[in-house]
Amino acid sequence: MLELGTSRIVGAEGIRDFYANVKQYIKERVDVTTFITDGNQLAVEIPTTFEVIKDWDDSFWGVPLKKGQVMRIISWGFYDIEDGKFKRIRTARYRMVNDWQME
Repeated sequence: MLELGTSRIVGAEGIRDFYANVKQYIKERVDVTTFITDGNQLAVEIPTTFEVIKDWDDSFWGVPLKKGQVMRIISWGFYDIEDGKFKRIRTARYRMVNDWQME
């Protein structure tokens, strides 16, 4: 299960389908700047840049997006690990670096 803001996406197929749709419109760059694990859980700090590569009128973010817009955020991710696989993923936005803007 992926908990992304108020959205809950269940199962590996659901997560793949969600990202397959997003990737049609968004180029995403993810960096991991902090990584902490005990083997059963993983915590990361994730600066992320989202670049719109194709106009998206009914975007996941709830606003129409235009090609060339960019948003930068810093999030935290928390992963539960079971049998060497991610069982549950939770994310939370820590900081908005810049909201959607043309670049």
